[in-house]
Amino acid sequence: MSEEIYYKKFKEEADRYIDAIIKSDHSKKLVLAGPGTGKSTLFKRICVNNIQNKKTNNIALSFINELVFDLKKDLHKLAEVSTLHSFALKELQKTPAKGQGY
Repeated sequence: MSEEIYYKKFKEEADRYIDAIIKSDHSKKLVLAGPGTGKSTLFKRICVNNIQNKKTNNIALSFINELVFDLKKDLHKLAEVSTLHSFALKELQKTPAKGQGY
């Protein structure tokens, strides 16, 4: 099988999975995928689809700083992108402290 045919089959299969995820009626999606599997492409298509459907509060979270860096470039202005830790810390800082101390 030539490299071009292999790539075409891979792309068709990836598009089929991406379409299934986008067409899912679940509002929250958890994506588990390894390096080079098209996460940025998937997230971009989900964000664009959400924005077209008037859902503008897109959040992409990762445990990996390098993925956050890449997603910030790829999803520029389409989603809030951060590590799970920094997102949680920011949300905690929004909550007013009750009483004194912890």
